[in-house]
Amino acid sequence: MIVPLYQSETAPKWIRGTIVGCYQLAITIGLFLAAIVNNSTGQRPDSSCYRIPVALQFAWAIILVGGMLFLPETPRYYIKKGNYEKAIKSLSKLRRLPQDHPGLVEELAEIRANHEFETTMGKGSYADLLKGTMAKRLLTGCLLQALQQLSGVS
Repeated sequence: MIVPLYQSETAPKWIRGTIVGCYQLAITIGLFLAAIVNNSTGQRPDSSCYRIPVALQFAWAIILVGGMLFLPETPRYYIKKGNYEKAIKSLSKLRRLPQDHPGLVEELAEIRANHEFETTMGKGSYADLLKGTMAKRLLTGCLLQALQQLSGVS
């Protein structure tokens, strides 16, 4: 859930959907490759039948964690915290543009205005998810996800 959210908050508007779609494609390809590794090591007579897939999972996890160390926080996060100076620095790093670039200033103003609009809508809580029709929507989503996982279909 966090990765598509981060991608959506950091990517330019014109490419957000493509990036999130490619993320889903990468997940599907990863499931396919995992199935290939599991099937090719499953008949090994020693403990390498499970050690190889687990080692590959750790290798990818280490690569991902290492990459995360270089990612900046999203400008939206800094705006929510009220730190506009860090927000412009973050956006500047993400867009590889100087901090005084007109497009960058305009985008930051749009993010700020959107945040201010959201705060005027009131505060939401997790308890609100369990009220009214929202509870039915939440339950439907959770059940679909659970049934997909329990069915064994990737």
